[in-house]
Parts: sequence; C-alpha cells; structure tokens
Amino acid sequence: MSDEERKQDQATTVQAEPPAPQGAAQPEGVRLERVAEPNLTDRYANFFTVMGTNEEIALEFGNLIGGDRRRQRVQVNARIYVSYYTAKRMLAALHRTVQQYEQRFGSVELNIENRLLPSARAAIAQAQAQGPARPAQ
Repeated sequence: MSDEERKQDQATTVQAEPPAPQGAAQPEGVRLERVAEPNLTDRYANFFTVMGTNEEIALEFGNLIGGDRRRQRVQVNARIYVSYYTAKRMLAALHRTVQQYEQRFGSVELNIENRLLPSARAAIAQAQAQGPARPAQ
C-alpha cells in the first residue's frame, strides 16, 4: 500500500465524534481533510510511556537502544499532549484496530516468552539454570 493510499484509508476511518452511548444511534464518522505539513516525518516506536495531570495526558514515544535485562536505554523521539476526551477516543480507535487485526491474524501475545519457539524457550531455561556467567580468572 502506498503512502497516499494509507493516508486516504486512515482519513476515511477516523471518527471525529466520540462514540454514542450504548443503545443510541452511532454518528457518522467525519471525513478529515489532511493538510500537507512540510516538516512531518514518519517515526517508528517500540516503547511508550503515558503520564497524566488533571487536565491532559502526555504520551512519549521512542525506541529501545540498548542496555541489559535490568536497565534499558530509551531514545524518546516524540511527545504528544492530548485531552482526556481525545485520549478516550484514541483508546476506542486503538481497541477497534487491534480487534480487527486479531480477527484477521490471531491473538496478539504480549508475553514475549509465549511468542518464543520451543527451542528458544529451552535455550533460555538452560542459561537460567546455569546461573550468571562468571568472569575468567
């Protein structure tokens, strides 16, 4: 899918109004017209944090760039502030998107150990049974 097709697809699925209460008629989504932003860059993130005040939520996105099991280093490359109303609409949109993905491709497993192949699980268990590596003397 080209960038233009992806943007058009996203534009048609955005719902600008919050969901109607249960049992009420669902409002039609509003089609958004995207205005070109010359400084817009695409970013990938495999890490995020959520912080909140009584007025807004701050979302930080970034990438894990190294470290070990006890301490990871993260490069934060975007921080976005949203109202709780926007956050709730975002939550609903993300929930629908993940549900559609899981219906098509199967469950998204969050526990990495459950995603490992049996051979990788066995190697990890063996390494843990041996204990920490000792420095050569």
